Amino acid sequence: MTGSEINRTARKLSMGIRITSSKHRRGNGGSNRRSGAMLVFLAILLPTILVLCAYVINVSYMELARTELQISIDLASRAAARTLAISENQSQAIDDAQRVLDANPCLNKKIELTSQDFIFGVATRYREEDRYTFRSGTFPNAVKLEGQRTIDLPIAFPMAGIPLSFRPLKSTTAAQPDLDIAIVLDRSTSMTFSSVETSNESVKRAKSVIPPAPAPANSRWSRMNDAIANILSEMSKSSREETVSLTTFSDNASLDVPLTTQYQDIRYALSQHSMSFPGGKSNVTSGILQGGVSLGQKKAAKPWATRLLLLVSDGLSTSSDDPVLAAKIVASEGIMIFTITCSSDANVGLMSRIASEGKGKHFHSPTAAEFLDAFSEISRSMPTIIIQ
Repeated sequence: MTGSEINRTARKLSMGIRITSSKHRRGNGGSNRRSGAMLVFLAILLPTILVLCAYVINVSYMELARTELQISIDLASRAAARTLAISENQSQAIDDAQRVLDANPCLNKKIELTSQDFIFGVATRYREEDRYTFRSGTFPNAVKLEGQRTIDLPIAFPMAGIPLSFRPLKSTTAAQPDLDIAIVLDRSTSMTFSSVETSNESVKRAKSVIPPAPAPANSRWSRMNDAIANILSEMSKSSREETVSLTTFSDNASLDVPLTTQYQDIRYALSQHSMSFPGGKSNVTSGILQGGVSLGQKKAAKPWATRLLLLVSDGLSTSSDDPVLAAKIVASEGIMIFTITCSSDANVGLMSRIASEGKGKHFHSPTAAEFLDAFSEISRSMPTIIIQ
């Protein structure tokens, strides 16, 4: 290679090195510029992300507050509706609702109510496929609770450094549904005896009684009759619509009065039995089954009503059929069964099993006052539903 060729080669190498070095320097500058742009982007994006996170948390927090408030006022309105159905006292209903709210705060903040937060009115329903309608008015059977004026809550994260608050808006309406009640009464011979007579005394008395005859004034039947009359009087004052049937049984059961709101028909049927008491054996099974049938009357029964069977007896079944099995059959139709016994020698175990099959309760009530107390407790056990 000549000297001139060597010089040309050296110059090319030198130029390549300078070009490569220049490209390398330009590449580093681009990377630095990209890094700087990314930092600017992150500086803008991170606050935005934080704001969005705060917004999502605040929305979730407010939804939690609304959910807790809804649960609290649902419980309070149901308590108020239950108290209203039992006592007919609006002030007491408000007090009971406040006690429930005290035990169920919203996000650990007490919910304070005033009388303006309660609207007492009438809930009605005419067909099974209809919703309940509510309107304020006299003789109420439902309570509407307005929860929007109760509390102000701070948001979880202040926005732009400003501490904000919000007021969850919720309302609910609760009522005790209508009742269809089958009263099933024992009119066997032993019901002419007093509540304190033992079985041996009853047998002696039975031999001296020639039915049909008027039921003695101090008999189990007469005391039970008086208690039923008092219950009907209380139901006639009730804000709920209680449809009642009357079934009586001795050797066999008979439907004396189909489901009705005309309680005088039931009083008349009872007085007819009292004036000419037939007597006979105690076929509890037949009474339970006939009472269940009365609650299935298509023309009078309300499909949306709570159905219950109230079996009242001295607690002595003299039929060979199994009344517990009869209770199981009736209960399978969605009918609650409550039993009340009114004699010292009642078969409490049997009557308790009958009530247990019907998801109800047994009460031993030998006196009229205890009978009314038992019915009051039965009323308290009736379901309360949210209708709006």
